[in-house]
Parts: sequence; structure tokens; C-alpha cells
Amino acid sequence: MLFAWAFLYCQGFGLIDDAYISFRYAANLAAGHGLVWNPGELVEGYTNLLWLLLLAPFSVLGLDLVLPAAILGTLFSVATLELLRRLGENTLPDRPPIAHAIPGLLLALNPAFASWTTSGMETPAFAFFVLLSATELLRPAGRRRPWLVSVSFCLAYLTRPEGAYVAGLLLLAHLLWGDGQSYRLRLREAVYLGLPLAGVVLTHVGVRLAIYGYPLPNTFYAKVLLGSVTLKRGLTHLVAFCATGGLLLIPGLLLLRAEAPLARALRTGYLLAGGYITYLVVIGGDVPPWNRFYVPLLALPMLGLGELLTRLSLAVKAKRKQLVCMFMVLFLVLLTVPGWNIGEVGQISAIRGVKEVNEVLLHVFYRRNIPKDAYLAVSAVGHVGYYLPNRILDTWGLNDAHIAHTSSKAIPTAKFAHDKSDWLYVLSRKPDFMTTFVGPKPLPIAGYEVCWPSRFVAPMAIYRRIAPLREQDLSLGMPPGVRRTLRATSPCSRPPPGLLQAIWTASHKHR
Repeated sequence: MLFAWAFLYCQGFGLIDDAYISFRYAANLAAGHGLVWNPGELVEGYTNLLWLLLLAPFSVLGLDLVLPAAILGTLFSVATLELLRRLGENTLPDRPPIAHAIPGLLLALNPAFASWTTSGMETPAFAFFVLLSATELLRPAGRRRPWLVSVSFCLAYLTRPEGAYVAGLLLLAHLLWGDGQSYRLRLREAVYLGLPLAGVVLTHVGVRLAIYGYPLPNTFYAKVLLGSVTLKRGLTHLVAFCATGGLLLIPGLLLLRAEAPLARALRTGYLLAGGYITYLVVIGGDVPPWNRFYVPLLALPMLGLGELLTRLSLAVKAKRKQLVCMFMVLFLVLLTVPGWNIGEVGQISAIRGVKEVNEVLLHVFYRRNIPKDAYLAVSAVGHVGYYLPNRILDTWGLNDAHIAHTSSKAIPTAKFAHDKSDWLYVLSRKPDFMTTFVGPKPLPIAGYEVCWPSRFVAPMAIYRRIAPLREQDLSLGMPPGVRRTLRATSPCSRPPPGLLQAIWTASHKHR
């Protein structure tokens, strides 16, 4: 966990932009607006309902959600490590206590597990509920707690929609490699265990249809574009994961024919990994180097790697044990070094740089130049959206139903989830200010002027509406019955002397 908090410290206690999107939904819920991005506008721009419900009480208390989210993530990760240790005791009861702790140590050292522990995202909670489900299913029939299996399935689903798919994979593993029961009994048990989840899924989808109007979260429509470009992205993301700690999943394959308890746990883990990785490749993975979607797959294969290390140490003569242990530690360190290096250069640097630029934008530009009743259009909306009270149009569509449902093909040069946009639609809403990513020379837009060109906050530009709103424009971007009050915007103030260099430094030193 020290590694996890070291990540957060090196990031300047900044988080990825998606975390702040969740924080805004939790804050709006705490304020009585419901689970919405903008009050009165029903869009489901989140996929982590349970995580939002856990964060909302901290927002009621008036707390900034960065630290509460990191602490909650740490608690879930610690619980995952303890659960993995207990699973080691159950699958390998004849091993000494130190052997049961090795899988957890390997998991804690994995760059993806450590960095996402304090990410502010739901990843640690989802990984915990997935492992809890698997652990209970792997218990002998007489010791299994069916109610806990079903509850953990439901909690995993409410944490992330993929929890339902994970439950299906775990139940399939139970059918294939059950603990001595007949196939018919295992099938009956699987049905009983899955029925509560089916009820929760159907209820949730029904409520979603009634409130938001669609069967899936808005983020799915905004992000997922199936096709050859998406498949290439997914494969690229998988290769990147293998190069940054994912290779540690492979050695456990050697023990798939081991003794019954261990073999069953490993087969379950690798069936889960294979099925889930296939799904991730098909939908395009995630933005490299983010490996958050692989975190729930790490725990069970670590049992195999830990047992291999234990067997190797026991097979060596006493006088050579220290040498072998040193070799094994060095080997594991070398396997994880690329992950830590890319994590430092890619994740820490990117997050810290974006945080510093956003803080400059917030404190120097937005709060000095933008009234609270201004209507904004923003790309990368999370950080800005959480700390500003304004109504915000998400130009990437994660929190806008129109853009999310715009027909589009995947753009080979775009990052994952950055394919969709509809600037004609954005401009038709006549936002008062627009913040977007641009090239070295921002394009001229009729009715707007560039307040801060990209040479000040590369590669961003902020546009100000200079054309006054007409009477019929006052309802644009507003929910029914609400009208805009800012007919005309004031000229943007110039930054104080010497600040431009500071902005430039903040936006480039971590790139």
C-alpha cells in the first residue's frame, strides 16, 4: 500500500479525469439533484453506481472527495490481499504461513494493482467483489455460503456492469470444475446462485430505461465502436499490459494439473482472465498505459506463481536457498520494472501535468473570468466539472446523450473513447465559453474569440462567445423551464506578468 500512496503523492494528489466525473455525480446526488451531470438533465455518464453511493456521504459532509476515494480504495485493496491470503490457506493448507502471504505480496507489487488502489476509481472495490465471489464459489460444498456468493455477484455488478459477465464466467467455471458434486447438482446450484443477480440486473435496467431512456450507460455508447480499429486498440492495450506486469500471470499455467484445490482455483482464474480479456480486446481496451480493467484478473493466477516459488525454494538444498531466493526476487523485480517505469512516465507524469494545468485554468482563468451562470463546453470535463458549479456540455459525449449516440466510425489516430464529437451540435447550443484541445493555431469560429490560445496552455484553447444571445437562444442547453441569464460575456482578462511561463512549464514539464 506504500507503493499506492507513493503513486498518489507523486501525482500531486491528482487523479485521472474520469475519477472527477464520478465525484461530480456523487456531489450532485449529495446536493439533492440526483445522479446527474447537470441538474435537470438526465444522462447516465457513469458505470459505477455503488461507488457513487459510497462517496456521496463524504460529499454531504462537505469533503473534497479525492482523499476519501483514495482511502476507500486502499481499504478495498487491503481486504483483497487478506482474502487472497485466506484463499491460499484453503487451497494449500500444508504450506507454511509465509507461503500463503506470497501471492498477496506479488499482487501488491504489481504496478496496475498498486497504482489503481489510490486512483479514486471503483477498480479496487470491483476487484474485491470479484475475488470474494470466486473465493466463496471455491469453498467445498459443505462450507460454501450461497447467500454471500449471490450478494457478492450483485455488488460486483452494481460496482461495474461487467460484474454480470464476471458472474457468468465464475458460474461456468463452477459447472466445469465443481468440487465433487454431480453436474446436475452444480447446474441447479448455479441457477440458484445467479437468480438474485438476474433480478438485480433486470431491475436496474428497468430503472435505467425509465430514468435515462437507454438500456446501457451513456458511456458505453460514447466509447464503444466495434470494428477493426477497435480490435487493434484492444490488442495493443493487451500487449502493453503484458509488458507492464501482465507477464506474471503466465507462470501459474504450469500448475493447472496440480492438486485439486489449487488446480480448481487456477482454472477458475484463467477462465475468468481468458473470457474477460477477450471482452476487453473486442471493445478496444482502454487508454494506454491505464491497466485498470486487468486488475480484477490478477489475484487468482498469483496463487500459482506463489506456489511455484515455494516449490522452487523447497527443492533447493539449504545452502543454496539464499542464492535462489535472491535470484527469484531479482527475476520478479525485472518483470515488474517496465510496469513501474511506464507507470511513472505515463501515468504519474500525465496525471500530475494535467492536474497542474487544470489548477492554473481553475484559479487563474475560470474563477476570474467565468460567472457561475455561464454555460460551458469542455473537453476532458472531469476536473473542471467537479470544481466548478457551472452547467457543462461534455464535447466528448460521456455526459451528453446526443454526442454519445452520434453515428461515427473509430478514428485510427484518436485515443480510446475520443472518437465521437459533434461540433455543429455544440455550436448550436451557443455555449458562453468553450475549452478544447487544438493544434498550434486555434481555428477561427464565427461568433467566438480565442481568450487563451494554445501557446499559453498547450494544447488547449479557450473560446469566448462574443455574439449576444437572442431571446430564443436563452433556453439552449437548459432543462425545461430554465433560461440562461448571461446574454453577453465580458472580455477575458490577461494573465499577470510572469504567469504565462508558469502555465507553459506546468503543461510541458510532465509531458
